[in-house]
Amino acid sequence: MSHHHPKTKRRLTALGIALALSALVFGCGDESDIEIADQTEAYGEPEAGSSAPAAMVEPIVTVPVETVAAADVVDAPEEIQPAEDPHEAFREGETLYFRGDREAAIDKLHASILARDDFAPAHYLLGLCYRKTDEPEAAEAALREALRLNPEHLRARINLARVLLDREMPSDALVELEEVARLDSLNDQLWNVRGLTLMTMADLEAAEESFERAVGLNPDNVYALNNLGLCRIRLGRFTEAVGPLQIAAQHSDPPAYVFNNLGIALERTDDLAAATDAFRKASDAGHATAGESLARVEQLLAQAPPSPAIEAEPADASATVAEDATADVATGHPAIEPAGDPTGDMAGAPLVADGSDAPAPSDEAPAVP
Repeated sequence: MSHHHPKTKRRLTALGIALALSALVFGCGDESDIEIADQTEAYGEPEAGSSAPAAMVEPIVTVPVETVAAADVVDAPEEIQPAEDPHEAFREGETLYFRGDREAAIDKLHASILARDDFAPAHYLLGLCYRKTDEPEAAEAALREALRLNPEHLRARINLARVLLDREMPSDALVELEEVARLDSLNDQLWNVRGLTLMTMADLEAAEESFERAVGLNPDNVYALNNLGLCRIRLGRFTEAVGPLQIAAQHSDPPAYVFNNLGIALERTDDLAAATDAFRKASDAGHATAGESLARVEQLLAQAPPSPAIEAEPADASATVAEDATADVATGHPAIEPAGDPTGDMAGAPLVADGSDAPAPSDEAPAVP
């Protein structure tokens, strides 16, 4: 039975260590096995309680014996003892993560690491857990340790970028994403999180290009589709925003914020009937503010002529877009949501940008990771 520990007991400590990585592995399977789904972290991970994929053990990369530079690592609570079987403790931690019990997962992962500290996936999953418990500094330290052990652990680096975004360090996040691009430029999660980073930096044109590249690499990336639509809404190009949002909405069980964003784009193009349907679906899916938007659009539809003409967008359409997640008070338009972490990484009316990647735990449900 896991004992929950106050966050204050988890402290970061700088350690300089000389370590020869073992060639042993916990089991067979390729690297994608333990990547734990990557649809998170922060942004689109499975709901708590969902079952975790089987066989998620990643082989350890063997490197020459060398003295490693000092690194921040997360100390285990004093009450945690090394696991008799680090492999089994890791599995249990992984299962607890997917069930949504991140505190208990943290305990199990620390027990696994105390017994064997050279297994990168354990540090990676620990970082995801800390991100989910709102401990970004501990999350960063754990993910950096995973990368020290395996510099080519792409999901760890992508999720580190998400954590750096959480810490409002977008420039540092871009540095990590550039390294991912060097290793694998065809990774759609890379381009989605890069787009989120650039959107955070208010470089909407570059963000749009990143989201387009993510969708080009993976047309089924719902989070990138949502974020592409969101980016175009923020650019004031509502008609162009409808397409990717409609595609995202057609996927199996998309997040509620996809329908809400689609409703916003449709309303801004005066397609009130379609906007009504989108807001209703968002509301039925549990979106916090879609019900208000639905009532407003239904009222506008009742007052509108049978066949209202669709007016051209103003030359400076961007001037009509509400600031980030705030509603446009003058017109009553609802807030726009980026898809998230989302971490997303597995982020209401707040902007919902999608980060999508997690272990699988992967960023961004909604929320920008």
